[in-house]
Amino acid sequence: LGYLKSRPEISCAGLAGHSEGGAIAFIVAAREPSCDFVISLAGPGVRGDKVLLAQQRAILSGSGIPAPQLEQITAANKMMFDAILSSESNDEALRSKLMQMTGGQEEAVNQLLDTWMYYFLRYDPTEDIASVKAPILALNGTKDMQVIHSQNIEAIEAAAAKGGNTRVEIVVFEGLNHLFQHCTTGLPTEYG
Repeated sequence: LGYLKSRPEISCAGLAGHSEGGAIAFIVAAREPSCDFVISLAGPGVRGDKVLLAQQRAILSGSGIPAPQLEQITAANKMMFDAILSSESNDEALRSKLMQMTGGQEEAVNQLLDTWMYYFLRYDPTEDIASVKAPILALNGTKDMQVIHSQNIEAIEAAAAKGGNTRVEIVVFEGLNHLFQHCTTGLPTEYG
């Protein structure tokens, strides 16, 4: 962005990001007043744990997992995510707690405590979105099972409004998945 803004032949430069890249676009735009616009392509508008819980529920349900099993999985994940949210840091005490919760499933705990995952679960884009003063274009598909449009688009719009940004356009594409492809179910198994 800095490089593009330094070029005399470029009069307007902004950020576009897909999925997590949409969150990154908001993070950067909130800190970089020279950003002229932000385009969020299926970007999250709520805290990471909420994104992942809704994602898991949609994908598991769409895959035919029976409701009782879906509820068990969701409750277990929420319990682990809550432990991460309430933690002071990504440390050995948290690792020990998660190991107990998972019955010693080290691979699962390693995934949860990966630096990126720990950050993503705890990151709430609301403040960054509210700090963006540039125009925002937020796009999503109705069959997106990774960043559920009804959960995230409304949150992006509300956060921008909270920050006083009235230059927000929301576009939801009927029948498109997370990769903005026409699809049947929206499940990631259709991406190929």
